[in-house]
Amino acid sequence: MPRERVRTVSVWVAIVLLAGCGGNGNGISSLSFPAAPVHAPETAKAGLYVAYFTRGSDEFIILGYPSNNRRNKAPICQMTGPRSGDGIAVDANGNLIGLAAFPTDEVVVYKGPEMCGHELGSFRDPYGYPYDAASADAATGTIAVANSFDYEGSKTYSGSISVCTLAGGCTSNLTNAAIQEVWGVALDRSGDCWAAATNQSAAAYLIYFKHCAGTGSVATGYKNPYSGSLDIDRSGNLVSLSGTGGQSGELYVYKGCKPACSLVGGPFGLAGEALVGHLDGNSATYATATISEYISGQGEVDVYRYSPTKLTHEYSFTNGIGNNFIASTAYNPRSKE
Repeated sequence: MPRERVRTVSVWVAIVLLAGCGGNGNGISSLSFPAAPVHAPETAKAGLYVAYFTRGSDEFIILGYPSNNRRNKAPICQMTGPRSGDGIAVDANGNLIGLAAFPTDEVVVYKGPEMCGHELGSFRDPYGYPYDAASADAATGTIAVANSFDYEGSKTYSGSISVCTLAGGCTSNLTNAAIQEVWGVALDRSGDCWAAATNQSAAAYLIYFKHCAGTGSVATGYKNPYSGSLDIDRSGNLVSLSGTGGQSGELYVYKGCKPACSLVGGPFGLAGEALVGHLDGNSATYATATISEYISGQGEVDVYRYSPTKLTHEYSFTNGIGNNFIASTAYNPRSKE
């Protein structure tokens, strides 16, 4: 299967390809679908979210783990995310963002900083299939939503970034001629945003949108061979994952990219095929959603010690994930950027 479609599978047909379900042995309970929510202790205001597709349904399960899960502990909480969910992100206040692909095209915000908080609200992205998001304050501020593809009726178009708020929905849509698919988005403190994208030949591009507006500029000096999720570390460096076609992924660290990039570190080899990864609040730990094989493989979370010039694999865990397709990870709190 071509690389650019493990992800398309998750948007359109993962539900069809993933069959069967069962208990997950995670120590909480054997999940039933829809999964009953299991709330975290009130003192649990930090942790790592892991989201996965359930086999044989369109349920999207979000699990909350301790920030340090070196001993492969069970989740401390669980919740059912938006139907046909495809990704998660955490804002600077600890609010969780859940993203759902077709047919709902929904963006849902859950209250933080407590883990597995209640729903604050949702809106529909009218432009495309939400895959990733970035926000400083998802409850009241701007949410930049990465759409893997755009569509109108039965017609599909190149991906984009939607600029939205929880109260007002999506008010603008950012595109660029170099974009065919979008697989990651980052939004910095000044309101600038980036799209990690591929073109029609599956070549990776980084598109810079000043103030998250306009037609954008193709970043120069961007060395990723493949696209993947984006993050910003506490030094303001852009952390760019490069997932590869069935092989171990890589991580690149850049400064600038407005639009000229300078390589700070990498490529750092990853332990497995990772499509999504995010930093913790101190930018000291990086966790990836990793699959061992396309679609049918066992998902796991790989955790690394991060600095801009070095990446070291520390441990992996699987407790609670079961034989499901892991979609995304996100730390609470996220990187302070």
